[in-house]
Amino acid sequence: MKKKIFLSAIILVIFIFIFRIIFINLEKIKEFQWRFNLYYLSVTLLILVIYCLLLSACWMLIVRSGGKRGKISRLIRSWLISCLPRYVPGGVWHPLTRIYFGVKDNVDKVWLLQCFVIESICLISAFTIIYLIGYFYYREYTSIYSLKSLFAIFSIIIILVIISGLFNFFRRILKKIQILKIEDFEPCYKTYELIKFICYYLIPAPLLGTALFMYTRSLIEIELTMLPVFVSTTGIAYVIGFITYTAPAGIGVREGILIMLLKDYIPVYIISPIVVSFRIIIIITEVFLGSISYLIEKRDILLP
Repeated sequence: MKKKIFLSAIILVIFIFIFRIIFINLEKIKEFQWRFNLYYLSVTLLILVIYCLLLSACWMLIVRSGGKRGKISRLIRSWLISCLPRYVPGGVWHPLTRIYFGVKDNVDKVWLLQCFVIESICLISAFTIIYLIGYFYYREYTSIYSLKSLFAIFSIIIILVIISGLFNFFRRILKKIQILKIEDFEPCYKTYELIKFICYYLIPAPLLGTALFMYTRSLIEIELTMLPVFVSTTGIAYVIGFITYTAPAGIGVREGILIMLLKDYIPVYIISPIVVSFRIIIIITEVFLGSISYLIEKRDILLP
């Protein structure tokens, strides 16, 4: 309980920090010559839609691995629908929504829980790899004592922990708490299978940072050479937001990390409102896709 209160207090401080920056620099923000490029904004929305669809496809591939049951379309829709409650505090509604719809499709709930663990590990690994690749791209602009270098060391530790058996550790925990028989199915938790799933997630992982770059380009002039920087910083921000379980969908935490890392390249009073408004666009995209998926799911239930 104390740990949750402490983490919640940290998130609150981050929110105050972000909005304090915006409030203090409100006049500069108003006076800045913002541009509105509809083309780059449209590209941003398209990338976010593709990003969500690819993540839902990765989820489908994990669930159906090893010949498991489950309709492809319903598994994809269940992931998209689970975006709707992901901002509800507690951090459990996102996976529970998928488990609920998966069970309705005759998929074992313990298997679905293990698939969620696989997905979490693959997401952390993929975004960590993306950050490390980008870090070595622009490391000449940083010192070994910089925040970016500390994040790089942190990222390498994450990868080493995952490779050294974090997945099997989660598996042993699940075997102890499960209520169904383990012999009812044979999950794929061999190392080569896990690496294959991580490679799946390496496809959508760079798209989130690319979407942020395109959105930034729709508002200000920015060189194309900055794309790897945006992709990389978004990677580490995603990882830290993901493991901060008290922050629904990493809200506030990711924005704070992005501002801290990108302020070296873009003035803080410019990047702060961009990052905050980008989160709003992400929420709108997820709600839109989740709502459409829910309506299709409801129609299929009423008209089997």
